[in-house]
Amino acid sequence: MITQSIHFEVSGQDAQRLLAACQARNIAPVQAFELFCKVAAAFALICASFCTAHCKNLQ
Repeated sequence: MITQSIHFEVSGQDAQRLLAACQARNIAPVQAFELFCKVAAAFALICASFCTAHCKNLQ
């Protein structure tokens, strides 16, 4: 089993924009970050699949 931990801080204008976006969508910042992580993980899988397929085509 692999366990990962991420420490993530948002401050200044970025924090203000994050809070404004969350308030406009009626979600908590934690929910926004969880969604961001899900999207980033899905994007990483797509990129890994593309790279694997592309490398096979080069051989």
